[in-house]
Amino acid sequence: TLPESELRRLLKLTFQKKHKTRVGGGGVTRAVVEKIHERWKTSEIVRLKFEGDAALNMKRMHEILEGCELQGSFNTT
Repeated sequence: TLPESELRRLLKLTFQKKHKTRVGGGGVTRAVVEKIHERWKTSEIVRLKFEGDAALNMKRMHEILEGCELQGSFNTT
């Protein structure tokens, strides 16, 4: 967890950022994870836009993305 002040700072940065990385109906793929990691090299914030079936279960997408970051690799489940 982050302190409230840090969360506010990151939220402000999020709304200033225009570009969104699209996550299609296939959900979180290796290519999406690699694109996120590439964007993290130049920015601490990456905005995602979920489309199709991926947008139907945002809780699951969050769990998958969290798993990818913690493991440092692509999670296929």
